[in-house]
Amino acid sequence: MVVCENYYRHENEVNDFGEIFQLDSQATAKIITRLDAVRDQRDNTEVRRTLRKLESCAGTEGENLMPYIVDCCHAYATVGEIVSSLKQQWGEFREPIRL
Repeated sequence: MVVCENYYRHENEVNDFGEIFQLDSQATAKIITRLDAVRDQRDNTEVRRTLRKLESCAGTEGENLMPYIVDCCHAYATVGEIVSSLKQQWGEFREPIRL
């Protein structure tokens, strides 16, 4: 299956999908190994402190969160950890369902 393949094609069209991305499992393993190394070497106390500060400031109306996010990045917090802190304060948006 090719994403965005047009189901309704003319008979004379060529099935040329161009280059198809193939995930390299070795590259994935290398990235995970590097992420684990960063998590092992970082100061987890500092990561928790910056994430708590971000979460508390996210509850303040009109507060610029960018400096706190930068502090989290300098402490080597992951994007997932930063997003989780913001979700703790704001929750997660759910599209209203209308029938």
